[in-house]
Amino acid sequence: MAYMPVIMNIDLNGTNNNDLAKRSKVSKQAMSKVVKELQQSGYISSKTDTNDKRSVIFTLTKKGKDFIMCARACVNEIMSEYRKEFGKKNYDDLLYKLVSIIEYNDKRLNG
Repeated sequence: MAYMPVIMNIDLNGTNNNDLAKRSKVSKQAMSKVVKELQQSGYISSKTDTNDKRSVIFTLTKKGKDFIMCARACVNEIMSEYRKEFGKKNYDDLLYKLVSIIEYNDKRLNG
């Protein structure tokens, strides 16, 4: 689960290390550890940014893309199951409230 914020925030055309850390809401140091492990596992690759030699671009490998597709399919399946079980309106209302709470806390933390 610790890898999900990082791997899910890599664009299809790649994402540089600074943007990836911001999107993932993790420090560059923590992200560095995660990307090393994702690279060693074959989910992502990296290359030096041609526009900025100090920056690194991370891209998903085929294995990484397959993983993302599978993860999204699993989430969609679970969400469909919950909508059936609890009713579409109830589930969607709950989801909206939870996202609102997350956004509120993000604003508080990031001032």
